[in-house]
Amino acid sequence: MKLLSGLGLTAGLLLCGCTSLETVPSGPLPGAALSGTIKGGQQPVTNSVIQLYAAGSAGDGTAAVPLISSTVTTNASGNFTITSTYSCPTASTQVYLVANGGNPGLSPSSTNNPQLTLMAALGSCSTLATTPFITVNELTTVAAVWALSGYMSSYAAVASGTSDAAAMASAFQLAAEFVNVATGTTPGATVPAGYSAPVSELDILADILAACVNSTGGTAGNGTACGNLFTAATPSGGTAPTETIGAALLIAKNPNQNVAGVFALPTTSGPFQPVLSYAPADWTVPLLPTSVNRILFVGDSFTHGRYTPVRNYNSANDTDENYGLPSSNARAESTSEPGPYGGIPGIFKEFTTEAGLNYDVHVEAISSTSLATHWSVASSVIGDPEWNAVVLQEISTRPLPPSLTGDSTSNPSNFCGSVKTIEQGVHAVAPTASVYLYETWARADEAQALGSSSYSTNLTSLFTSYHNVYYRAAVLDGNIAGVAAVGDAWQLAINNGVATANPYTSSTGPFLWYGINGVNNPAITSADEYHPSIYGAYLSALVLYGQITGHDPALLGSGEQAASALGISSTIAMQLQGIAHTQIYSGSSAPINQTVDPCTVT
Repeated sequence: MKLLSGLGLTAGLLLCGCTSLETVPSGPLPGAALSGTIKGGQQPVTNSVIQLYAAGSAGDGTAAVPLISSTVTTNASGNFTITSTYSCPTASTQVYLVANGGNPGLSPSSTNNPQLTLMAALGSCSTLATTPFITVNELTTVAAVWALSGYMSSYAAVASGTSDAAAMASAFQLAAEFVNVATGTTPGATVPAGYSAPVSELDILADILAACVNSTGGTAGNGTACGNLFTAATPSGGTAPTETIGAALLIAKNPNQNVAGVFALPTTSGPFQPVLSYAPADWTVPLLPTSVNRILFVGDSFTHGRYTPVRNYNSANDTDENYGLPSSNARAESTSEPGPYGGIPGIFKEFTTEAGLNYDVHVEAISSTSLATHWSVASSVIGDPEWNAVVLQEISTRPLPPSLTGDSTSNPSNFCGSVKTIEQGVHAVAPTASVYLYETWARADEAQALGSSSYSTNLTSLFTSYHNVYYRAAVLDGNIAGVAAVGDAWQLAINNGVATANPYTSSTGPFLWYGINGVNNPAITSADEYHPSIYGAYLSALVLYGQITGHDPALLGSGEQAASALGISSTIAMQLQGIAHTQIYSGSSAPINQTVDPCTVT
């Protein structure tokens, strides 16, 4: 969901945290003394030339006004001081600071990087007297460029016209919400209530600039860090930039251009962390909504996960609707699978927390229970008007054709009917709620047991059947918000070699099915090749997260905390994030080799 990007910020006043602009006197305003530091990554930049600019008023992207006439440079510690001998055109004039050239800590000390340009948006001139210290680095540069790109044609040309001066002031405020210019860190101190800054996106864009900033410079095409940046930032048919602010501005103004090429520029050990682990859909930088979303996950052990550590993961931060019910209650939890349940919804909850989203997660999970039975015994929970979203997961055998499974509980028509019944029940009391289908995965034990074909063929047939029936149920219903194609993502992980296809012939994982471990809770004596392993549960939660929130799961990155808590390495976590990203953004809902409407099969 993109609320604000570097372009088209005319709606900025709605999100800037203010409802009106400050009332200030007209006419010139004497300047305030300023001090600060210039850094390339974490290194001070020495001998950098400093200029303070007043944004212009002759039209978008026209010339800004330099405010200091004497040369100001950074000292051996990268620090600078601007005296109060300048004046602003008016108290409400928006001002920004630019650093040009300098030595980012390289030897010899006389080294100068002529391609180094950095900036910070400071806001209205009337606030400068209360600005204690200014840190200018790649993060402040990204914040300023992306926020101001609609009013900017170069670092010396930031301006608005008379009609959009208020909108440009809001863009300066947006820059302050992205980054704190006092410390040079993200997020800023003034993020409005209900929103969060996209930290990982800002960090990786800063790292993209840092590789050039912390070098001796270069030109497009010469193979240097700067040359690679300038080449990657150049739009088709455009002119290559020659300094870092110019490169950043081209990326901000052309967010869909060469996304993968730009993403590939920084190293994983850049100075700003955490970063994206996968290329985003584009390089827009939005503020993210954090309003409360109340969501209910309805399912069985494919939702709660059955085994620890998944079953109880993060249960302190979600609500298990079944926990503590007496054994006589039809919704009571199994004594062999004690709650409170976190499970896949608990992992989903952790993702939303890390992304700065406010989800109130509830779980209605009864093992070995169909959607029809859920509605029969828990309609008062499922049909509660408080839900903003309800996620439906069917018992694993029900959606499959009995001709494939040979199982009397298989009844795709019943599944499709249950979806319709529950969807209508939810929307009768919560008309604006989003209802999602959680498509589950092919069970390895079924693929092994079906004797008519090879394991591989059977596994593919099972994946295909889940895909077709879940998407058909959504289409037939007509009011389903989306299908979280978890089963499709499992198949993609297997096909791409991220997960191992056959637990019966290989002992080398990772396996998406649980199998058997040295210690199992609940205890088992033979391998369970149908419930999710930590990897399967993690991938399932990633797909649900991306489908439901609209946030790219690949943005969770290498430091994602649920993976660490579950015992998943950052390498595998990022691979699974990539699989979820690909499934969500490139997966197809089209039927696969479908000859019969699966929702008519009983």
